[in-house]
Amino acid sequence: MWGLSEGQISAFFLPFGIGAIMLFAVIMMTELALKARIGKRGTAMLLLVMTFGLSSFMAKVLVQQWLQL
Repeated sequence: MWGLSEGQISAFFLPFGIGAIMLFAVIMMTELALKARIGKRGTAMLLLVMTFGLSSFMAKVLVQQWLQL
């Protein structure tokens, strides 16, 4: 497809797919936290942990691109 191999296409779109799934998980956890009424502090801690996970994945992708692995 457009002169690209399957591996190149997968390597390009994989970060977007995983990022979308992680963003969906953050949205679902926020909704769950609001329905369970765990409070502002519990919701903030839950979202903080989810944000750390998302940012570490983004950092991994950026470092791989920087090092060209």
